[in-house]
Amino acid sequence: TIYCQAGRQWEQVSRYREHLDSICAPLPTAELRQQLSSFDGLTLQEAEKQGEFKFSFYADRNRLETVAARLREWLEDRDAPYSLISSVDPFTGDGLIDLLPRYVSKAYAIAWWCDDCGFDKSQVVFAGDSGNDWAALIAGYRSIVVGNADRELAERVKQHHIEQGWADCLYLADAPATSGVLEGCRT
Repeated sequence: TIYCQAGRQWEQVSRYREHLDSICAPLPTAELRQQLSSFDGLTLQEAEKQGEFKFSFYADRNRLETVAARLREWLEDRDAPYSLISSVDPFTGDGLIDLLPRYVSKAYAIAWWCDDCGFDKSQVVFAGDSGNDWAALIAGYRSIVVGNADRELAERVKQHHIEQGWADCLYLADAPATSGVLEGCRT
């Protein structure tokens, strides 16, 4: 979901919402939710962690890869217009699975927003800490990996930036969470 500030309020960008709705049209989110209600190994996350087009689940960290592979196969068998992102929560160690409209990621949303608003990639700074930030962290934006991020993720992001020849495009913060974001912005 993309929100823009309108005065003192935040409003959802309706053009992006309509775009996502068109991607999900073959299997609307309400129908997907019903079909996945008894999928073995998934526990729906709290309501505040859900989105209109994003379903977030917990999965046992030790079974995460297996559950994610079975769910990917389930989606493919139904030609469901959704993509799966699995990661590990850097704070709790919980296995996490997010379902988003097909091809949609944080990088996709940022690219759509830049195109819609006429911004250049160089005007974007993205900060992240887990696997669901991977696509945006390696999309060529100036990026901050906060100090509490999964160290394996941080190393993979760093390696990708080196391979792409992106000098001065990545900052690995020492401080965690918001403090890490501020540290990266100051540098």
